[in-house]
Amino acid sequence: MPLRSWSLALVVLSTCSISWAGPDFDLMDTENGETLHLQEFRATVGVKWYEQPDGSHILSPRGGFDLGIGPWAEFSARYDYRSLSNSSRFGDDSGSGDPVLRVKGMPWEVWGIKAGASFTVKVPSASDSRGLGTDEADYFGRLIAQKEIGRLRLSFNLGAAVVGDNQEEASLDALLLYGVLGEYCLDNGWEAFLEYRGANGPQNSNDISERYPGDGWSEARAGVSGPLGGGFRWQVDGTLGFGTNTNEYGAMLLISKEWGCGVCPDSPHSTIPLNPEDPCARPVYMAVYNPLETEVADTLSVKQARFTNEFSVRQQADGSMLYFLPKLSGGFGIGPWADFELEDQIQYLDSRRDQFSEHLGLGSLFGKLRMTPFHGEHWRGGFIVGGKLPAGDEEDGLTTGEIDVFGKLVLSVCLGNLRVHMNAGLAVISDPGDRGAQNDYLLYGIAAEYPVCKFATIVAEVEGSEFSEPNRNVAEGWAGDNNVEARVGVIGPTPFFRSWQWGITGSMGLTEVDSPDYEVLIGFSTIWGEVCPSGK
Repeated sequence: MPLRSWSLALVVLSTCSISWAGPDFDLMDTENGETLHLQEFRATVGVKWYEQPDGSHILSPRGGFDLGIGPWAEFSARYDYRSLSNSSRFGDDSGSGDPVLRVKGMPWEVWGIKAGASFTVKVPSASDSRGLGTDEADYFGRLIAQKEIGRLRLSFNLGAAVVGDNQEEASLDALLLYGVLGEYCLDNGWEAFLEYRGANGPQNSNDISERYPGDGWSEARAGVSGPLGGGFRWQVDGTLGFGTNTNEYGAMLLISKEWGCGVCPDSPHSTIPLNPEDPCARPVYMAVYNPLETEVADTLSVKQARFTNEFSVRQQADGSMLYFLPKLSGGFGIGPWADFELEDQIQYLDSRRDQFSEHLGLGSLFGKLRMTPFHGEHWRGGFIVGGKLPAGDEEDGLTTGEIDVFGKLVLSVCLGNLRVHMNAGLAVISDPGDRGAQNDYLLYGIAAEYPVCKFATIVAEVEGSEFSEPNRNVAEGWAGDNNVEARVGVIGPTPFFRSWQWGITGSMGLTEVDSPDYEVLIGFSTIWGEVCPSGK
């Protein structure tokens, strides 16, 4: 898999007393180390105009929001609409841009240096055939360090971006990124800033609307921001491009407003029903170990960590045998109702199809962010966003070799000792058989858990996906247009290591053509870290 994006950036920012510091909208922007406080909210609207290297122009109205999800973590969403004009290749056109989702955490501070990381995913929505985007999902990850010196705030980024190439089937590319941004605090809440950033790497197709077109990309940006009254702020900036593949120039105007309660020490905490001193003192629920596909609304508490190890065997819809040897995942609590999880697996495929035969290798890397801020006395709800980064080889039948994204609404309800979990969502799945095409799957699931004693909890679910036409690469579970499975099992504490939980499940497909025939799974999970009700 070719790699095509590495990110290195320098940021200089001021120590202004205001918390607004120029929200970023573009994937190439450098990032500072500031986050909103827990439950603080910021909304931003604006418009950007720029001239591209081929002489065409893009006018882009945009909007987004940022939400503090922990004492040092925030979630951000961005969306823009694009109007293309004067293009020799595409003419004049307009349409949707690409939604962008980001989570940023800054949990550490050493010698006055704040440190953390951010992860960003671009959901493909803009059309590549109309010159508005690449129609490919992209992933950006950055390490962030920030140091304050008087009125200046110095931030450093180092990271990588994996971007889809719309000109080559199942191809991923990478770019080296670099930049420097300086912001200075003026009187009366005004700020001035100057930025330089660039990129080097292979040419990423002829579609330049995504703003990372290839080798020799660099631009300078300068601007000013100030208060409007009533909690509103404005920002105006201009850009000038350098190099053959760079936008010629551009300008942007933003207006933002913040709401919130500051630190909010009494915010809702994790609903994990776990006694850290004695895990067997009460029933163990799926927040500790969930062997099902249906997600629960419980989250890890701040700085709690979870490790899960699973082994399973599955007979797929085409008769192939797929073994997970093992499936590993790790989660980390980034707020009182937010956590992040990564999962990867080693797979062995005993295929019944001649084109795959037998193969052993890595599967795909999955990442997901869970946020469940809504709650009552007997329920909790929120949503999950995530994506898949292909790590295996599609020629082996272990993966599709494509980037996928998904989102789910989650709700958990407590009815005495019975807990019910419900999911509904959408997955945007790239099709390896059709370059540049994507399939939209409806996802659903309902699960229940009931403790029969403090050592065992019975779990069961029905979950599935639907799509208008089949996708015949079955290794990823997107087997067809109507995949429905039923699953039952038992979870509970291990006899000798009570901080570890175990589980075993069995499942069967409920549709004849598109569902796996059966699957048997056994797994173990543990949690480190104490529950922190205040999120501190």
